Amino acid sequence: MNAKLRLVAALAFLVLLLGGLATWDEWKTKQDKEGEKTKNRLADFKVEDVLELDYFSKAATADQADGEKLDGNPKQDAPFQVSAVKKDGIWRMSKPIDALADKATIEGLINTLRDYTYVKVVSTKRESWGEYGLLEPARHITLRIGGNAPRTLTIYLGNKAPIGYDAYLRSSSDDRVLLGGQHILVSTSKTLGDFRDRSLVKIDEAKVRVIGMERRGAPVIELVKADGKYVIIQPEKLDADGPAIRDFIESLNQLKAEGFIDRPDAASIDLFAKPDELISWQEETGEKSTLKLAEKDGRLMAAFDARQRVYLLPIDAKAKLKKELFDFRNHRILDPDSLDAKSIEIDGLVYKNLEGTWYTTSDAARFDDKGKFKGADKDKPNEQAHIRAFMVDLEFAKTDRYIPLDDPSLKALPSAPLHRIVLSYFDQTKKSVTVDLFTHAEDPSKFLVKRSGSPFIYRVGINAFSSMTPGKGPSSPLGGEANPGLAPSLLNDEDPVDSPDSPSEENRD
Repeated sequence: MNAKLRLVAALAFLVLLLGGLATWDEWKTKQDKEGEKTKNRLADFKVEDVLELDYFSKAATADQADGEKLDGNPKQDAPFQVSAVKKDGIWRMSKPIDALADKATIEGLINTLRDYTYVKVVSTKRESWGEYGLLEPARHITLRIGGNAPRTLTIYLGNKAPIGYDAYLRSSSDDRVLLGGQHILVSTSKTLGDFRDRSLVKIDEAKVRVIGMERRGAPVIELVKADGKYVIIQPEKLDADGPAIRDFIESLNQLKAEGFIDRPDAASIDLFAKPDELISWQEETGEKSTLKLAEKDGRLMAAFDARQRVYLLPIDAKAKLKKELFDFRNHRILDPDSLDAKSIEIDGLVYKNLEGTWYTTSDAARFDDKGKFKGADKDKPNEQAHIRAFMVDLEFAKTDRYIPLDDPSLKALPSAPLHRIVLSYFDQTKKSVTVDLFTHAEDPSKFLVKRSGSPFIYRVGINAFSSMTPGKGPSSPLGGEANPGLAPSLLNDEDPVDSPDSPSEENRD
């Protein structure tokens, strides 16, 4: 019995021993892998622990891109130094100017230095630094590192190696001269402009309450947001297109300056005394910002305070920023809830909505109040699928022109429409909506649309109504005869805006 117990104990010990060896082997493998990652690493620190960065570069070399040479800024073919400090996660330059820094550029440099590994040590003597271009190097980067081990670390970049794609470098931690991949010269080659945050604005759309636009010779546009919905209050009260406004704000956030004038001259300052355009926004707190735009010699420029700084904008900025009242209006001819319709009448033929499925009136009568078919399933009528498609198209139908009802040209509009559509709703408090379609005499691709309760006639492409009748495509005016006699002033195409009427997936967003 004792022999058996000894055998069991021996086996248990062996199992524990093997388990321990396996655990040790796994730990050792992990340690070896970690060691390989950090082997010959130039520096060891956490990126998030870096609090300050100083970058110094002598005259531009073949490795450096041509820098910008803007009035009032240091020339990029001359030595320059950049100092940046991180506070609350935001990097800001303190030298040579006080300005927001580009986070991606700075963190890219820090990551490059942290991840770089050298190939070998070529010297341990300080006397050899001059031989490798490290006595007065063309470039050096200093990091002030916090965390558990606060310290200052400087990386010095020297000459390219005469053979191979390598370069010499050293760190302030010791006297060694290191040889490593020459890519570090390219990845750390920066100009002053690279360190600048080129964003003009950082607008939090969720906090915006008012947006205003003033352009010389044009009416003031003012948009107000209440309960998350935008409305136009100037030059008149109109429904606004929320997605279009949010896209405009996003385009402002994405706008990047091509250059800066940090010490504007008197001529630049005077240019903004009477700017060509003002774009303003006010947050819920009441804080208001105004971006001024001015053009000189075909170049668009921007400023908040021209005495402090002027931004030089890219060529395509003019098109992105030039917005008219039309761009912010809600171009849909119906409210988005048109899919809630209980029934739709098209030229006298009525279709009813039963749990999201559309049937003719006679077929709908064959269902009970709960939407259950009264007869056998094999006799169940077919859905009017084109009506469901038409309801979606109708909801997203958009106009490319508004014509006031008192426009003299509308006197020539026929008394009877080509097509009449009547929408009735489950909600009995909602009034039925009538939509009349009139043929555009000189443009068969358009309808003139009159909607009950609207002060306008809309010009809409017939594509928006192509699914109204089964088998009728957008190439014909849905089987109708053209109504004659529309006044020429109603038919011209003076609007430069293309028709947004086609109910594509993009228009439905």
